[in-house]
Amino acid sequence: MPTEPTAPLSFDLTREPWLMVQRHGGSQDELSLQQVFAQAEDVRRLVGDMCTQEFALLRLLLAIVHDAIDGPDDLEQWQQLWDDGLPVARISGGYVISSTGSCGGFAPGRAGVMCRSGMGRGPRST
Repeated sequence: MPTEPTAPLSFDLTREPWLMVQRHGGSQDELSLQQVFAQAEDVRRLVGDMCTQEFALLRLLLAIVHDAIDGPDDLEQWQQLWDDGLPVARISGGYVISSTGSCGGFAPGRAGVMCRSGMGRGPRST
């Protein structure tokens, strides 16, 4: 029996929820990159399968912030950014949206963000 052609897999990391977060009230939610920046004031922490995953996701978010605002260059500028507040519109409304084409988790020839538990494997044996 012939099978119908299927569309390539697609998952837009900027618009589709995939980052598990804990809110200040204690509830958990899954947010997209756009949502995590737009709702940053309500997010207490990232929630990953393991602490190393949380650290890696935090580094990803910090890299996006750093690239989107072209800096900060030093600790004093980071402190100023902390004091003044995150320029959410500049990050989620501009930078993250403009990166949409390069953030597909299943884009041909591009590696997506994956974790072992999502791939059906257990921990590596040593």
